[in-house]
Amino acid sequence: MTPLQQAVMYKQPEMVQLLIDHGADLDKTASIDHPSPVFLAATYARPQMVEMLLNAGACMNAKKEGKPTLLYYAVTGTRERLLARMRRARTVKAVLDAGTPYSLVQGRPSTMHLAKGHLSDNDLVATVCTTQSA
Repeated sequence: MTPLQQAVMYKQPEMVQLLIDHGADLDKTASIDHPSPVFLAATYARPQMVEMLLNAGACMNAKKEGKPTLLYYAVTGTRERLLARMRRARTVKAVLDAGTPYSLVQGRPSTMHLAKGHLSDNDLVATVCTTQSA
C-alpha cells in the first residue's frame, strides 16, 4: 500500500492532509487490484477524508469500464454498526456533493437500490434530497 492508502486505512486525517500538502499522488495504488485512497475512504465511511481527497483533485472515476463507481463504494462499503452507518450517509453525501453521477455498474443493481440495503430509508432520502436540492 502507498503511504496515502495507509493513512486512510489507519484513520489518520492529519497524515492524509500532510501527504496531500507535500504532493502525494492522490490516485496511486500499490497495484491495479487495490482501490485508490479516495475509494478506500468511501469504502470505510470516512467522509472527511473523501472530501479532503476530492477537494485536492483525486479522481472519482473507476479505473476500468464496468468497475464499481465511487458512489457504489460510498453506498455499499463494509458491514458496520449504527454509528458507522451514520458516517456512511455523510460519506454518500460527500461523494454526491463532489458531482459524481448517479450511475449504474454493469451487471449490478442500481446504486440507489444498493443504498436501501445499507442505509435507513430516512438517511437515504435525506441524503439524496439534500444533495439534489443543493
